[in-house]
Amino acid sequence: MRLFGWLACFAICFVLRPSTSLGALSFTSLIQADFQFEVAPGSPVIGILGLQQGDVLPFQALGELTFVLDDSGGANATSMAFTDVTGVLTGVSPAAFQPFTISPNVQFVGGLLDNIVRDVNGNVTSADVVNLQMFWRMDTTNNANVGTVSAYGQAPLDFNGSVTGLGFRPGDLLAGPADFNVFLGDPDNPQAADPLTFIGRNRTLLVVPEPTSLALLGLGVVGLALRRRARTV
Repeated sequence: MRLFGWLACFAICFVLRPSTSLGALSFTSLIQADFQFEVAPGSPVIGILGLQQGDVLPFQALGELTFVLDDSGGANATSMAFTDVTGVLTGVSPAAFQPFTISPNVQFVGGLLDNIVRDVNGNVTSADVVNLQMFWRMDTTNNANVGTVSAYGQAPLDFNGSVTGLGFRPGDLLAGPADFNVFLGDPDNPQAADPLTFIGRNRTLLVVPEPTSLALLGLGVVGLALRRRARTV
């Protein structure tokens, strides 16, 4: 039964293990994005799905983001610059806008991992994410309610928060409290005439456990329980 517990530990360590090469450190985390859209005055979606000005819609999306850091400062560095964030998150809710995806792949701007604290082995045990900024896009494809549209911001979205390790650990939360404008149009070719559609707010990126880790962790717990039961028989 020891195998189950070993597999669980291995899965968690493998999923969260950062990779390094040529001064770059990268890791991938499963992210749950939550945000709200308020229907803006004069929005082109007014009247669609019964939406009216001021209506607030909660959105959620799930997927993997890959974070890249410049770790050329060495194992004793107390800060590292982010150099990229990529990935695609798939919409979970609301159902009326599915299928949709959101992604930071439009343009990376910058950010810093600061106030890094390490253990005796040099592993990061805590740090602050400061002004992690990128341009995002949201795409709905072949949606029976709203058709095929893209929404984007004309300013980068910033995220801040505290993390408990690298890669980021489940429960680590990055947030951006400031409101942001959302336009309909082509994020790769923004136009001044693109209509203001939503006012976005309350955006968060929450690191959640990988399904594989949860499954193997469950096997480990079952194995431990069976072993204890065998001892009492």
